[in-house]
Amino acid sequence: MKKEKEKKSKEETKRSTKKIVESRKVQEKVAEEIRELAKTGAYSVEDLAKRYGYYSTSIYRVISGERWGGSKINIREIRTKQKIAVSHTLMKLGVRLKDIADYLTTTVSSVSKLCVRNPEAYVDIPIRIRNNPIDLDGKQIRAGRYIVQQLGPDDVLITSRNDRPATHFAKIKQLIGNVEIDK
Repeated sequence: MKKEKEKKSKEETKRSTKKIVESRKVQEKVAEEIRELAKTGAYSVEDLAKRYGYYSTSIYRVISGERWGGSKINIREIRTKQKIAVSHTLMKLGVRLKDIADYLTTTVSSVSKLCVRNPEAYVDIPIRIRNNPIDLDGKQIRAGRYIVQQLGPDDVLITSRNDRPATHFAKIKQLIGNVEIDK
């Protein structure tokens, strides 16, 4: 009887250890994915938290290599990449440097330095569009709140933020002067 109990408990321990190892492997895989996405600078910590269903503090830990080990990423570096992408896109869309500086809570001179650098990844930016510009298909983009993402040197993707989903592809030059940051 005693031997049987010992045998059972050993098997259970084996099983639970196996489960822990498997779940750790899955966690490590997810952590690696999160780190890779974070390196691109295209996602904020909040975006990653929503995407993977974790708290943002957990995402910070994963990125910095605390939670499941692995190479450390400099969060400051990611923020800089995001700032470069945001300032670059907004500057091209004709938003004033002072407005960009207020949005990024930094100085105008640092924004002017960031604008010049080439972004490694583009970021979603909340904007307001005025005066109903025209997109590449010749459709009118209604004035309102949108999210803009730069797709290349001259093109942007605009997605509406209201209940009616609408996406537009447009050239940056079509939007100059019609865009302001939506805080």
